[in-house]
Amino acid sequence: MRNTSTKALLTVALATAVMLLCSACGGEGGNYGGKPVFHCPLYDLTPDSIDLRTGVVLRAMPDSTLQVRVEGNLLRTLRPDPPVESRGAFSFSSGMPLFDLLVAEEQSRPLPETYSPLLPYELWLNPFVGAEGNALLTSRVKHGYLVPQETRRYGWPVINENPQWLLAACELYNNTADPRLLRRIGEVAENVIGEECRVALDSATGLVTGVPRYLAMARGVPAWMGPTQLSGAASLTVNVTYWAALQAMNDITSTMAKRNEKSHLPDLPLDADTLLRSIHRRLWLPNIGCFSAMLYGNSPSQIPLHAADNLGQGVAVVAGMPLEGMSRALVAKTSFPYSGVTLFSPRLGAWKEDPSQAEALARTLWPIAAARTGNDKAYNASLGALVYGICNDILADGARQPLVRQPLSTVVLRGFFGIAASTDGLYFSPCVPSGMPGTKTVSRLHYRRCELTLTLHGVGNTVQSFAIDGKETAPFFPASLEGRHRIDITLAPDPIPSSQASITEPGYLPAPPQVEWNGEGLLATVVPSALGAVNAEETPMGEQSMLYINGTLTDVFSSRSYELFKSTLATTVQFATVADSRWIGFTDQPHTYIPQGSCITVNLAQVVKGGTKIIQDKRLAARFVESDRWKNARIAMEVEVAKEGTYSIDVHYLQGLGIVNSRRRTALRTLEVDDVRRGVLVFPQLSASDWESDSSRDWQTRTAFTNPLRVHLTPGRHKLRLLFYQPSPVYVDPLSNMVLADFVRLLRVEE
Repeated sequence: MRNTSTKALLTVALATAVMLLCSACGGEGGNYGGKPVFHCPLYDLTPDSIDLRTGVVLRAMPDSTLQVRVEGNLLRTLRPDPPVESRGAFSFSSGMPLFDLLVAEEQSRPLPETYSPLLPYELWLNPFVGAEGNALLTSRVKHGYLVPQETRRYGWPVINENPQWLLAACELYNNTADPRLLRRIGEVAENVIGEECRVALDSATGLVTGVPRYLAMARGVPAWMGPTQLSGAASLTVNVTYWAALQAMNDITSTMAKRNEKSHLPDLPLDADTLLRSIHRRLWLPNIGCFSAMLYGNSPSQIPLHAADNLGQGVAVVAGMPLEGMSRALVAKTSFPYSGVTLFSPRLGAWKEDPSQAEALARTLWPIAAARTGNDKAYNASLGALVYGICNDILADGARQPLVRQPLSTVVLRGFFGIAASTDGLYFSPCVPSGMPGTKTVSRLHYRRCELTLTLHGVGNTVQSFAIDGKETAPFFPASLEGRHRIDITLAPDPIPSSQASITEPGYLPAPPQVEWNGEGLLATVVPSALGAVNAEETPMGEQSMLYINGTLTDVFSSRSYELFKSTLATTVQFATVADSRWIGFTDQPHTYIPQGSCITVNLAQVVKGGTKIIQDKRLAARFVESDRWKNARIAMEVEVAKEGTYSIDVHYLQGLGIVNSRRRTALRTLEVDDVRRGVLVFPQLSASDWESDSSRDWQTRTAFTNPLRVHLTPGRHKLRLLFYQPSPVYVDPLSNMVLADFVRLLRVEE
């Protein structure tokens, strides 16, 4: 726009007007054949004006300008900037000038100059940028690995942002057929997924661990979930995006094989079908009709969070992961508030800040997800709310860059026209919501060696005719064509089937309960989080506690006290609050009851020389053993096992070393038992950002346990070895791959 205030005013006017077209609010509206009037408590709309009920009226004019009137007086006339000169830019017209102006304003935004966390998702949704997108993706590759973006706290494997790069790269390859990009995809996939399977693939659940950065930074995640717990959690977004990337690579290989061509993509240790089964088995919550946002707690006794991650669910539906009936149920049960889909539903207990980049991306995905399932009500609601969210973001700060670069342009291509790129061409599954009738045209869309003009007539999702240059054919444009072509699509005039959608606020998850255990670790006092301290023996109606033993839901009760049975095995206990008999919150910090004789500890300072100069307190330093690539890179020990069973093995270590290990803030060690490799122990470190909020604790006192590895042991002596493990320096800096640990713990958890 010509200036900051002009841009903000134009965007709010256009955005609000599009809400009229999309019928997003719970008000009343008409159709475009007559003189519709649409209104809700926030504003009144007519086809050419918006009354904001504050004395401000914005009116669209025939010359594609917008008049801003205050108390009936003309304040100014606005016009959008011209489209940017870019291969990815296109023109759009719908016969609705306000919507067209808003898309035109998006088309004036160039691609960013640098890589950002949302960029791979944006390139996946709109890959028509060609070599410009390839260059941005390539900027993150070093020695065949993806350079993790720095955060104030954690790196890989706590924050896992690998799969979206692979997904975007596959989509760009389908759009460009660039053999250099395909070779790069193969190299990166082999290196990255190979490392993931060694470090971050949970053999018990079959899921990839680590979380997206917005979960690592969410204030609604309980404080007890530090970097160790987050690195062991299995999130929906990470796993769904990995599945979509693996499936995309499979499709490329399959299509090229049919043409007797070799894709040269490697065989990978992570299989799309196997991962899909694990996602459905471990993360689908059939009782509430959504996928869990994450599994958390100690593997394999992890607990599914009873809240949906709407970014991950949006990716799942758009990528075609859930079964058809499952997708329809998921969209029908998702909450669509007037202000837009929230990142989590229910919201995490303390997540009340302004919408994040991830939430803006989720709002972009949901109109496309609704289009894919043919849910007209959800489509109208999510499209209008998407524009409303864009409006609010710009009004908050008119000079700020948009959180998502071209959300409505993406909906035009992936929602209205339903374009899906493949190696052999473009597939079309158009879907137009009832609130957007008329003819829509996309011009100057560049695809490989073609320039396309797309025209779409009608509403709904039933294709009556599909023609390329006047010749009717299946809804598919082959990649073999070159030059300029016209594609005309007509949708059948059938009535749009009725659909269900929940236009409601999603509510908030209750926080974890307050739990205190007595000295023996058997008697607990439980106060549900929504109550605070109460004196009554029983909690009030509607507030209950759920009991999980070793990750299994065991009991639901209202009493404030609970007595644990005396088990002969190490037992993990967690409580969660149930609010209003609906929302199940995060659990409290896991409590492990360790009966006598079920725990074996090995003090490392008795195995190798202890002490370190990093800790100033000499008595404290003497407890710890320093291990890096030069010193104690191999630590061998023997343990005497009295009873046969499955043992959980972890290491107790100093977690504050982020002050020393500032690059990537992760250390890794391989565990061998009786000369057999059993897995990789992850030592994620806190950073200064973590202890800034708790100045009462010194970094030298912050300790934690690593991820546990389960091993079946027979009675007798067994050899354990901790071996220095160094992946690519891109992931873990070899100079900072340092551990300060004091003991190894073996807990007998199964007979």
